[in-house]
Amino acid sequence: MARPAPRFRPRLDCLEAREVPAVIAEAFEQVRAPSLPAGWSQWSNTGADGYVTTRITSADKGNSLASTGTTGTESRFWYADPVQADTTVSARLLSDSPAPELVIARGRSLGSKTKVVMA
Repeated sequence: MARPAPRFRPRLDCLEAREVPAVIAEAFEQVRAPSLPAGWSQWSNTGADGYVTTRITSADKGNSLASTGTTGTESRFWYADPVQADTTVSARLLSDSPAPELVIARGRSLGSKTKVVMA
């Protein structure tokens, strides 16, 4: 006598969450130069504003963000609202000075001399 074939019993396995990360895209086109977009913060060791929007150095004929400091100025510009821990960051930079450029994904105390960053 033949044995009956085993029955197929499908089941679902719970997998880890797959949230779609929020996208923060800023082309600086929604503001009139030299204003800065809402939601962004800046800091400079001189106390002066370190950034403005401008059409002078833009690669795509629109606004761009420009630093107003000298090589002796340390300044930062960042999105002020918290983002997820594994956020991807990218930027297109034109560096025409010897001052270093740094694009960071995570940090704290960015508005002070004692910043902590993860580049």
